[in-house]
Amino acid sequence: MTWAFTLIAKREESGTLIVVMKADMARSSSRDEAEMTTRIVPSDADLRSRLVNEMAGDGTIVSPAVESAFRAVPRHLFAPGVPLEQVYARAIVVVKQDQHGVPVSTMSAPEIQARMLEQAAIEPGMRVLEIGSGGFNAAFIWQVACRIRACRFVARGPRLKSGW
Repeated sequence: MTWAFTLIAKREESGTLIVVMKADMARSSSRDEAEMTTRIVPSDADLRSRLVNEMAGDGTIVSPAVESAFRAVPRHLFAPGVPLEQVYARAIVVVKQDQHGVPVSTMSAPEIQARMLEQAAIEPGMRVLEIGSGGFNAAFIWQVACRIRACRFVARGPRLKSGW
């Protein structure tokens, strides 16, 4: 009995690596084949890094402070239950839907958030009032504005996960 293995790797546009392993077993009178596909999904840190690199590369992110904030704040913690590839895509993320599947809460596309932060030109020590962001944009502002002084963040409801 002889086994022959063929590995085929393909990277999708999203960055996900698809690996297909084809195993051929040659017997004296017959041939059996088996195929196994493995999907290797990048980590949240890899996806976040790729997103920031793309936005810095195309000029969406300009300032070091905004780039640092995007690298530091884990977007996926503000979109529980949403697949990582969706969370770190350059698109709006639906965070919550009503009982009919209608979106009632979304997270803005990363480009919009980066442009707002760049245009606001927030600096350490500035006082900033952020209303209605659901926490994610407030986390960016905290990263940019609160490096020197203590900041106070008030959140209503159990929306945020700790640990970042």
